[in-house]
Amino acid sequence: MVDSGGLENRCTREGTGGSNPSASVLKPVSVDAGFFCITEFKGCVPPSWMLAITGEWRTDYGLSPDTGVCAFPDKQPGSTVKQPNSNSGAFMDTNINDMIDTLHAYSNSTSLEKRREAFELFLKADGDAQKQLVWDLLDAPYRDIREAVIDFCNPERLNDEAWKSCLLNKISSADDTLSANIRQALLIFIQRLEGALDDAFVQFYAKAMDDADNDVRYQAFVLAELREDSSESYLTHLKTWIDSKDADFRIIAIQAVARLNPPWAFEKLSKKYKQTSGEEAFHILLTLLKICPDSARIPEFAHQLADYAIDDRFAFPAIQALSRYGTDEEIPKLLEIAKSLLAEPTIRVAAAGAAAALGSDAGKELLEKFSKSRHGNPKYAEELLEELAHKSQPAH
Repeated sequence: MVDSGGLENRCTREGTGGSNPSASVLKPVSVDAGFFCITEFKGCVPPSWMLAITGEWRTDYGLSPDTGVCAFPDKQPGSTVKQPNSNSGAFMDTNINDMIDTLHAYSNSTSLEKRREAFELFLKADGDAQKQLVWDLLDAPYRDIREAVIDFCNPERLNDEAWKSCLLNKISSADDTLSANIRQALLIFIQRLEGALDDAFVQFYAKAMDDADNDVRYQAFVLAELREDSSESYLTHLKTWIDSKDADFRIIAIQAVARLNPPWAFEKLSKKYKQTSGEEAFHILLTLLKICPDSARIPEFAHQLADYAIDDRFAFPAIQALSRYGTDEEIPKLLEIAKSLLAEPTIRVAAAGAAAALGSDAGKELLEKFSKSRHGNPKYAEELLEELAHKSQPAH
């Protein structure tokens, strides 16, 4: 699916959905900044949190450096806390239920600052606590904190055996009460796992293919493509999704068909192509080029694709496809794009490369010119020249 821009470029349902601020807004604040409003905790946070998070005794937070007694009589009267290890940056001697209650309150707050504090508290928790706290944050109503936690759960972390077990336990205990946000996050996490998937993961995403929530179903679809699923069940879903009311589903289903080329695909997409236009028609045309059973019809599709090469929305994938499927008839249009001062520099290089790949000496000359230019994209031009040189070498 490289020619069509790739599935990754169709994932418009980023993160966990919603219309709240993006994850880039949610940047961890310093511990001190996060705790300037300690008196607003209203007794819901054990004093040990204050000590464990800061890593030191803080008299300005009302804690005695000698006894560790909370000086907020209206908050935690007489509470004595254990002095933390000087190297500790994690929650200590704190009830996990207290952590969950506080993070829930902060992550559900309408205040961005409070949500930042919730994320900072989560980051300061130890590994075992994070594996319990993560699910409450992922179910928060605000997209910013959900996406921040999803970013935290990167592939390196999730492929650790302890985190894999955490995911397995969550999936194994899953029932119909598991929220759509959690289901979607689990699918994103499974996408990041390496190697063969445990049966429980496979069963979970297979079930998600029929989920009532569009975003959950979409992430299951993405996972199926990343795993190159070719099961009969998946093919049946693709055939249904090609006619979905959701444009995202239709387009990535069309792209997936290009990889699998089921028996019904060419006829079904040929009929659909006549009834569509714009982006969807473009992706259908790319797929028809790849799965066309009659080589005599490929020039016909390539000629139609050339019309998309002058459209900024489709230029790059269209030109890439023409370099592979095009004929001499497309060379003049490709050279026109390569010489156009109005075209984006990378598009001009790609067009020259496609023309050269189809046998145009003029296209190769333009590539050489672009490779020596201090403007545009000379490195890309050099790469295309190297590809041409490699292809021209006789096979051994």
